[in-house]
Amino acid sequence: MAIVVDEPIINDPVAEPTRHYGTRAGEPELRERRRPSGYTPGLRTRGGQSSMLEEDYVELPIVNEIRGQVARWREAGYPG
Repeated sequence: MAIVVDEPIINDPVAEPTRHYGTRAGEPELRERRRPSGYTPGLRTRGGQSSMLEEDYVELPIVNEIRGQVARWREAGYPG
């Protein structure tokens, strides 16, 4: 079953994201901060039902580190 939200666009298209939707018990939940970069490695099948669990989410630490470096660069006024 698809998760549906009333207002899917919650961030400025040209600014760093400040909020994202997560899920809790299959319900959308608005969370503050940018979502960490990562992926869900395929769907698990349990008793004929597939599920995507947040515990299955695999973060990409290099991407998240680069995001932090870019944020510091922006805050410093784009030096270099």
